[in-house]
Amino acid sequence: MSITDKQCATAMSYLYPTGGYTINGTDIRMDNGQPEPTEAQLQAALIEANKMGYKQLRAHAYPPIGDQLGALWKGGQAQADMANQIAAVKAQYPKPE
Repeated sequence: MSITDKQCATAMSYLYPTGGYTINGTDIRMDNGQPEPTEAQLQAALIEANKMGYKQLRAHAYPPIGDQLGALWKGGQAQADMANQIAAVKAQYPKPE
């Protein structure tokens, strides 16, 4: 693959904002037997992702609002897991200085 690890992660986050894959560098493993995206699909997703600002990238990658509210309602471990998911999105798409 001719894209970097970070570019691959950005493209995958754009293509699959709710997950469904495991990534190690540029090695992609899809869950549930889905086909892996082609390099052309990753390149196209990277172009689209780069057009977006960090706010839009975060909004695209955050878990659905219904899931967030459900985790808040349940509390406990569900709330902690959701907080971790949100923190991971913020770390992946940091606010510019």
